[in-house]
Amino acid sequence: MDSIIEHFVLDAGEGNRYSNLKRIAVIGHSAGGQYTHRWALTSCSVAWGDRKFNFEMELSTSRQFLRKRELFESNLPSIRVVVANPRSYCYLDSRRFVNGTFQVPSESMRELCPGYDEWQWGLDDGELLPAPYKDRALDVMGGDRSKLANRYASRNVIYLSGNNDTDILRSSCEDDDFQGRFRRERSKFFFNSLQDYFGHRVHDRLLIENVGHDHRLMFESKEGIEAIFG
Repeated sequence: MDSIIEHFVLDAGEGNRYSNLKRIAVIGHSAGGQYTHRWALTSCSVAWGDRKFNFEMELSTSRQFLRKRELFESNLPSIRVVVANPRSYCYLDSRRFVNGTFQVPSESMRELCPGYDEWQWGLDDGELLPAPYKDRALDVMGGDRSKLANRYASRNVIYLSGNNDTDILRSSCEDDDFQGRFRRERSKFFFNSLQDYFGHRVHDRLLIENVGHDHRLMFESKEGIEAIFG
């Protein structure tokens, strides 16, 4: 995804192929929502224009890209990420909502599901799912997870949730026992976890009435159109 975004950003600005490009929207539903959420969390592309964070500029192998970034960095197209009805989220620390309270699960719960905070459900290393892009993102932040979290909070992310997306999900303990019973609840829990983590509202979440797990109805809704184009 970084390469695709950089393709457009390279040719944005006056006199270039995409001279009128002002914003790029990256949207995903269901498994696509899982992808866009985790991409927004881990992407180290300079296309984001995250100047307040300490990036290793050599992560981009294109000298042309770096030169052009210097020319119009202040006018980079903005990036918006829309996360719709994913099955799971990557939490920013080891806390989860247990009996209505955002807390570290009890030892007995963790023993029954020791991988609940491993990637892709959290930032711990996972034995079954190597993630070099996640490791690189943490390396860029000097291993400081709070810096990674703050970078994520600074990005333009909107969560869409279908009000009728309430089918009970049974897949793995990491999802089912620690993130919620169904996708709408999981969206609510994760969104609320951001406020608990940062102490203030982070990102936006839109609930779409009378829509379940249907990407067409989600994105054609008033809220979906606003999230993408508004």
